[in-house]
Amino acid sequence: MNTCKIITYHYVHPVKYSNYPKLKSLDFDNFKNQINYLQKIGNIITIEQIFDCINKNTDLPKNSFLLTFDDGLKDIYTYVFPFLKKNHLQGTFFPITNTIEKHFVADVHKIHIILANTNDKQKIVEQIQNFIKLYKKKFNLKELEEYYSELRPHRYDSKEINFIKQMLQRKLPLTLRKILVNGLFKKFVGKNEQDFSKKFYVSTDEMKEMSENGMIFGNHSYSHPWLTELPLDEVKKEIQKSNNFLKKFQPNGIKCISYPYGDFNQKIVDICRDERLDMGFTITPKDTVIDKKNALLLSRYDTNDFPQ
Repeated sequence: MNTCKIITYHYVHPVKYSNYPKLKSLDFDNFKNQINYLQKIGNIITIEQIFDCINKNTDLPKNSFLLTFDDGLKDIYTYVFPFLKKNHLQGTFFPITNTIEKHFVADVHKIHIILANTNDKQKIVEQIQNFIKLYKKKFNLKELEEYYSELRPHRYDSKEINFIKQMLQRKLPLTLRKILVNGLFKKFVGKNEQDFSKKFYVSTDEMKEMSENGMIFGNHSYSHPWLTELPLDEVKKEIQKSNNFLKKFQPNGIKCISYPYGDFNQKIVDICRDERLDMGFTITPKDTVIDKKNALLLSRYDTNDFPQ
């Protein structure tokens, strides 16, 4: 049985010199330390090796690691790519394609930046609570206590931040979430969305350079929604639009998906299979079995699960 430890990264940069030092990030020096550690204890492999293991029954090296990077942040080009290239290593990158094609800022990142720009998180909590009271009848909202009782614990977030993220990412109706997130972004960040997006995410030129130097790009949906909340025809459009955008950055022809928020079900897996995606990556933190049956359900650890 072939197994692999697949690792997920998001923000990777020198935290001390960041415009948003309070953004929850992996410091670039710690990233380099972690890669050196992984190379000492095992083998950092390529997506092609995973593909061949699935489709040609080839064996993986013992103690294999695959590096994956979600969201297509500018960090990956500025810091991660040069380091990987210099060390003859490959990364698999999953950009949110409408952030690059249309210069939007994904709500998940607006929330991160709002939190990083706000010292007093209670102000955000209070604004969410006020919105719930204000729009309770119009949107048929639950009592505030019921929302609190439904919160799932998070491995790395405080209760306060967990409440903010879950309410703004999923718990409230989409229309209300948009109003709240956009209002908070304007209040606490105050920057033009298109200008912010161009500096925050990789560009097509940068993706082209990375692709030409052995980096891999996969599907992370077009706009990073919770896929299980969408009608299935919308899920299909999200995947297809991202696939169409990524074609020119996939010279090896391998197509894979990182499910946004790790959110999927069997019907979504079936759509991915119908769209001829070769692999699907979850956020279940455990060693993953690499075989045909498991190809669209590959588990991934978080970078924080390993020494840095």
